[in-house]
Amino acid sequence: MRSFSATFWFRLLKKQPILLHLEKEGKNHEYCKRHDFHYCHHPRCRSGSGSGSGYYCGSYCRAEDEAKQEAYKSVFPDADSFGEVELGDKTQELAGVLSDSGYGAQTIDEVMTAFDASDNEIGYAFTVTTSEGYGGDIQFAMGVQKDGTLNGISILSISETAGLGMKADTDDLKNQFRDKKVEKFQYTKTGAASEDEIDAISGATITTNAVTNGVNAGLAAFQYMEGGEQ
Repeated sequence: MRSFSATFWFRLLKKQPILLHLEKEGKNHEYCKRHDFHYCHHPRCRSGSGSGSGYYCGSYCRAEDEAKQEAYKSVFPDADSFGEVELGDKTQELAGVLSDSGYGAQTIDEVMTAFDASDNEIGYAFTVTTSEGYGGDIQFAMGVQKDGTLNGISILSISETAGLGMKADTDDLKNQFRDKKVEKFQYTKTGAASEDEIDAISGATITTNAVTNGVNAGLAAFQYMEGGEQ
């Protein structure tokens, strides 16, 4: 299988804090890529130029990045550090691969390479959004080892029905994906009988389907990263 790094150009930001939306601009100034916003976070200056409050924008993005850092660590506890993969013009190609695989309602928001303490690549962490949730988008992180083993998932954002779809953010569902090495998952209402089967949440099959398809999209992205277009 071809190495993705040998096939496409991309940049790894190794040993750097995961500030996915913020770029440093001098001692006290930063630029938010998400909101196209330049702002100053000096205690005596909360000025900014862009679409909103510089102070709020920085606080929001930092809180979001910290949540993602915790999520990446939870789905890849063996990782010592993470490096951002910048896909560049390959982003659309990856989207096409997902669409062709039946995951047009899923997006890969971010890809991070996981490194051990000796700087060896040990897998990938993905941020995935699936738009098939009953209450809207569901976003989660997932970690996949180099051999294709899924470490698990960590929910980042979910707005499903309380007592039903919100159970997707409990171990009852999440643990079913842990330490599994399969090509893709499917859910069942009659009890999981194989490694690739997931017990559906009672009364929340739409949510179960959304999460399952999101995980499958992440596995498809892993195959793309490892060997190019499927």
